[in-house]
Amino acid sequence: MRRGWDYAALSCIAITIVIFHFLVFRTRIEITSAPKDSLLIFRHKVTLETADIFIIYKDTTMIRKAKDDFKARTLAALPTLLEKLAYICSLQTSEGAYEHWGLTRVFGEGESQAAIGTAHAETAAELTRLSVREIYKEFLDATDKPISATSIKPENFVLKAPVTDDGLLSAHLRLIQESVVSLAREERSNRPTA
Repeated sequence: MRRGWDYAALSCIAITIVIFHFLVFRTRIEITSAPKDSLLIFRHKVTLETADIFIIYKDTTMIRKAKDDFKARTLAALPTLLEKLAYICSLQTSEGAYEHWGLTRVFGEGESQAAIGTAHAETAAELTRLSVREIYKEFLDATDKPISATSIKPENFVLKAPVTDDGLLSAHLRLIQESVVSLAREERSNRPTA
């Protein structure tokens, strides 16, 4: 019964958005068939521009575990493993706890700490399996992007291990970080100046 209510509510919202777009932006509206994992898709072409705009309403089934929520909603927005780990490290305080307001608000302090800690350990272990060349390529790709809240900035790029680490992972991450920073510094100094 809950799913039917979600579909009805989203349908009303979607129709309101489509009517708004039609009235304000003078758009032509085409309703297309929805993929299996979506509730609705409205496709409309903006008459003032040449771009197609897609409004997609995904299945809004509540994710029940903090770990799954953190991976699906937060980490999925970051394209590379290095960016995911750098982001998780940015959440870690000097005491080793994690600060993530939204996750803590929804799941509570204990569950959010455990979820981020688990994701931190898994992501760090996965990164150590990559070659330095692959990690450096991810670093260059991440630092070449326009500056945003989740961008890696070379001057404050830090990789830290979870508090539960035995010391080996921490040493490995420190070597990776130093190698990547050293390669970037070397590349900048070898660039010809005009």
